[in-house]
Amino acid sequence: MPQLMKNNLIAHTSEDGRTQSLKNHSDAVAALAREFAEPFGCGGEAEYVGSLHDIGKATDGFQNYILDPLNAPMSPHSVLGATVASFNGGNTARMDGLIIAGHHGGLSSYGNVEEQISDVIANRKNDVVAVAVKAKNEKIVHPTVNAVPSTGMEAFIRTKMLFSCLVDADYLDTAAFMRGREVSQSYDGMEILFQRYMDYVQPWIEAADVNRQKKLIKKDEEVNIMRTDMMLESINAGSLSHKGEIRKMSIPTGGAKTVSSFGYALAAAKADPDIKHIIVAIPYTSIITQTAEVARDIFGGEENVLEHHSSVDFKNDSNGLKMRLASENWDSPIIITTNVQLFESLFSSKPGKTRKLHNLANSVIIFDEAQLLPSEYLKPCLSAVEVLANQYGARIVLCTATQPPLERFLKVPPKEIISDAQRYRKPFERCAIKDIGTINIESLVNLMSAHNQCLCVVNYKGEAKYIYDILKNVSKEKVYCLTTNLTPKDRKRILAQIKNDLLNGIGCQVISTSLIECGVNLDFPIGFRELTGLDSVYQIAGRVNRNGRLDVNKCVCYMFDGPAKEYQRANGKTPISRGELLSRQQATLAALTKNPIDSPAAIGSYFTTLYTYAANGVDAKNIINMINKRDIDYREVDASVKIIDDDTVSIVIPLVETLQIIGRIKSGKVEKMDIRMLGRYSVTVYRNEYDTYWCNRTTPIIIDDSGITNMCVLDNLGDYDADIGLLVN
Repeated sequence: MPQLMKNNLIAHTSEDGRTQSLKNHSDAVAALAREFAEPFGCGGEAEYVGSLHDIGKATDGFQNYILDPLNAPMSPHSVLGATVASFNGGNTARMDGLIIAGHHGGLSSYGNVEEQISDVIANRKNDVVAVAVKAKNEKIVHPTVNAVPSTGMEAFIRTKMLFSCLVDADYLDTAAFMRGREVSQSYDGMEILFQRYMDYVQPWIEAADVNRQKKLIKKDEEVNIMRTDMMLESINAGSLSHKGEIRKMSIPTGGAKTVSSFGYALAAAKADPDIKHIIVAIPYTSIITQTAEVARDIFGGEENVLEHHSSVDFKNDSNGLKMRLASENWDSPIIITTNVQLFESLFSSKPGKTRKLHNLANSVIIFDEAQLLPSEYLKPCLSAVEVLANQYGARIVLCTATQPPLERFLKVPPKEIISDAQRYRKPFERCAIKDIGTINIESLVNLMSAHNQCLCVVNYKGEAKYIYDILKNVSKEKVYCLTTNLTPKDRKRILAQIKNDLLNGIGCQVISTSLIECGVNLDFPIGFRELTGLDSVYQIAGRVNRNGRLDVNKCVCYMFDGPAKEYQRANGKTPISRGELLSRQQATLAALTKNPIDSPAAIGSYFTTLYTYAANGVDAKNIINMINKRDIDYREVDASVKIIDDDTVSIVIPLVETLQIIGRIKSGKVEKMDIRMLGRYSVTVYRNEYDTYWCNRTTPIIIDDSGITNMCVLDNLGDYDADIGLLVN
């Protein structure tokens, strides 16, 4: 290698001809990785893998390639760093090598990396010598690592957290160089956010104090007093909390769980300055926007609250460097995401999905509607959560009105935040719940037509549109259809219209999918819920007479069955439920053979039955066994953890707000904030729906190396209705 090249080794080149030296990049990544890992005591090891991750670029082959990529052959560099880690030894050498080897292509397995190392030693001896000499000259040696993981899950999460630190540091430094500038987002500190929270809830506290003095307290006033009491109890629990605790927060539907959970988290953050992030994981991507709106109302502005829509997260890292650099890293103080996004990231082998994970250390993680944690993956998910709590200082809150018996899967049973939670249950029963059995669509439409304001929730978005079309032709009232065929921005607008109609006594009949179950503060006099999990039936009952202003004896939530099968038959489909929905339906029917639908015993029986129905108990794919192997295959785990079985494609609606971002994606100049913004104007469809219908009506803008479309733009704006969503024949 020429002397000039030795002294001026290049790590990256930019489109405008600038070069970044290998030393500058390696030093910056090592320092940043150390900073990310210090909160969980692995700063030295993270700095070490950061120093070695690109040392394989110190070869003639790579330097020739980066200076003349069109003519010089590629020279893979990651495995050379892993080779040096192997030579250096140490009690985490295999883990370090695995992380370094996978920092572009993803984590594989010890066996796979060792095969790569053997091959490179045999076939690239000069390269191996060059990088080994460089590491020795720069005195890159394995640090002392005292705490070694003792279980499979501990080793798995340790690897993922260090991998996250390396990848995020690498992406951030590379992105800053490529742009020619550092892009730093400023956020308010947790003390400021806590004060904004207290300012937000102060009127609740004052109103509750006034109402307590009254001799005769109205039903809605009683409900508001209890909401305030639970919120204050949550704030107190947060201020007294400690790292690693797992708590239950049992607040009835309509009891302001979201606000109370923020109270716990912000009070904890005020007391513990190590807390930098509050993550709210919710069951459905469709309600991220609603929950984020509550957060923005409390904390103000856009900058402090991140909506992470999984619809715009890239399923793999084959979309090119610039798309990888735009992947999400959860650097905001408040992150609203989904269970799917959180757990699939925890179990993913891919760099882009993993880079965010180090921000879970010392965070507060709120599982909103914890009863909807994926039952077939419950055991590995909770095992991972326990490791995050016990070894990475995360505080965990399991928040729901219908607590499932999760303590059977945890080593230490979680303590309740709300003292005597049962005493709040009865005052929050504001309607009757009745099972009316099997009915047809005509009967359902007739029942809805008898009420000028009502909500009906069904299991499929096509079914919702089908019933909407029939109801709209016969109803005298305004009829709304809410499904995930709408963009988050349009759902937000329609929900605001519905709320206004309800408050002003304007007739409105709403057909919706489950997106309305959580995080939506609506108050109907009558509700209908198609057969599903009993906990979801209770959620819709919580949207009936929510504020207790109506006569409890006249407010009803009806559970029914039948229309889904009728809709499926009408569309040439086999009338059958599958997967998680089928398990929840069966568990509901089993529970109701023994207990009244609205009894406390019914929900306990439901969860016991549900966990029995779940395939292989609560670990359908034997993930725990995979992780307990001495040589974990991270790709196998990744491929097996598919909480949503069907792959999805994001369809971007071509509006004024999105055209410039679409242009930047096409030109390769997209940034992370662009991807965040696109989530509000995108609709996610299943891959089979895309293949059979939308592929000929859209233009791909993000395609992976195998030619699979991950994101596309709608060709004809006429295929989207702002009040209904994507129009599918």
